[in-house]
Amino acid sequence: MNPQHKTGFIVFALALVLIGLNYLDPVIVLNNFIFIGLNSAGAFINQSALTFLTEFGNAAVLLIASVIPIYYSRKFFRLIISSTLIGILLSRGLKILLDIPRPGAILPREEFFVVEPLLTSQSVPSGHAFSLFLFFSCLVVSGMIKKNYFVLLIFAFSLIAFTRILVGAHWPMDILIGASLGFSLPLLLASLADRSSKILDTLYSVFFIILLSIALYTILIGNFSTYDFANEIGWLYILIFLSPLLFLNLLKIENILSIALDYFTKIKVSQSNFFKIFMPLLISSTFIYLIYQYGSFSSFLFMTENLDFLLVSVALGLLVLSLLIRAARIRRFFKKETKSLGVMRITFLHNFLNNFLPMRIGEFSFPLLLRESYGIDNKISLRALFIFRITDLLSIIFLSLFVFLSFYYSLMLNFLILVAWYLGVSYLLQERDIKKNLFEKIEILILSLLAWFMKIFALTYLLLSLISASLESSFVAVIFGELTSILPIHGFAGTGTYEGGIIFGLNSFDKNINIDSMISASLLVHFTVLLYSLILAIVSTFIKKT
Repeated sequence: MNPQHKTGFIVFALALVLIGLNYLDPVIVLNNFIFIGLNSAGAFINQSALTFLTEFGNAAVLLIASVIPIYYSRKFFRLIISSTLIGILLSRGLKILLDIPRPGAILPREEFFVVEPLLTSQSVPSGHAFSLFLFFSCLVVSGMIKKNYFVLLIFAFSLIAFTRILVGAHWPMDILIGASLGFSLPLLLASLADRSSKILDTLYSVFFIILLSIALYTILIGNFSTYDFANEIGWLYILIFLSPLLFLNLLKIENILSIALDYFTKIKVSQSNFFKIFMPLLISSTFIYLIYQYGSFSSFLFMTENLDFLLVSVALGLLVLSLLIRAARIRRFFKKETKSLGVMRITFLHNFLNNFLPMRIGEFSFPLLLRESYGIDNKISLRALFIFRITDLLSIIFLSLFVFLSFYYSLMLNFLILVAWYLGVSYLLQERDIKKNLFEKIEILILSLLAWFMKIFALTYLLLSLISASLESSFVAVIFGELTSILPIHGFAGTGTYEGGIIFGLNSFDKNINIDSMISASLLVHFTVLLYSLILAIVSTFIKKT
């Protein structure tokens, strides 16, 4: 038995001993006494700060936090997934089996401090303490914590775990049992993390994507915590843990950050450039102000709470399928020079950067990624990007034509759309600089049509479930929202401009919808687009460079 297994068995045995002691009368009295003493300190701490701190032990938050160490350590990746899957069963199973009530189910409400709501369900073990020390143990076993910081981090994790007493949710013994069980699990599974096989790693990846998607979804819709304040600021946890990886490490690795920084730092300060730099900030800030001004935030929260998980999952699935078709389009254009997985990685990253960076800076990533992965010349990749954008525009025109011919009978409008479609296709087929035969050009156009149909259908389906609007107005609204992405100036991550496009489309064809509902629905549709971009960007980090 190696030292890690031995330590794991000792800590696990300690947890079992603590569970047994928990039924002794003297221990129950002591447990109650310590709880009252520690809990009283909670009344002197700001409730918002206390809620924010205690939810760092939430399993959903820690899953998102695990993305950064996973990026650096394959061993941590295997450990956190295997430990989490077993931990979910162990923690939930013990809660049901032991059936020990929380303080709120035993003590009179006036005798202790509680951050609402009052919890009365099963108490042992503390899920937050379990998750915190499972995460900490994974860091230790994978060798990511230096000895100098070990004691300091134990203190920090213990402090977060004991906030469960301060908020009135758990007994002290719950924390000790949860921490012991959580810490022992990765130690016992350490040998499993050393085994490397393609089948196991594929299974780990699938489970991780599922768990991370659930965590992101529950946080973004404000349904991951029992505390209202934590649900309202859930996005802040995502920002804290993912922004260092996605906006520093990921962009630095792809050499895209330097391009973005050069774009802003090397330009001369002029009225035009001042306008370009601060306009996105102005647009996003104005939109956020309008949300609060019209009271749309409460409406937005109401919509998120009533979202159908299956519906959002189907929409996300269609969006992912749309992006895979885009990857197939790139693969079709560069048949001999590229490989399928590498093209998927490029597509996911390019999509993420296009959706999150302002001023169309994300477009720079396409030629850069192709050159870095396959050595393709910038002129060729830029030409390909130009063709893809033409086929994208033609696809949107075609879908618009279908809608307007089906629902609207303005001969002039339909005629103009038809002419635009004809001219665009003629240009694409006759363009001699595109060194592709007629069949290949048509194939690329068909792939673009399929990709856009999947995306527009998914977002229209989602919008219809959120708001009482007609099919045609929802379809047009989504198209307007997508068209805002080609604007030379838009808000950060499209905030404000994307929603503005959807609102304009809805308001143009359906005057009966109130502005409050339109803003909330457009926000949720935009969040869905950003969510799938974020998930696939994380997935791309696990795809090896060619």
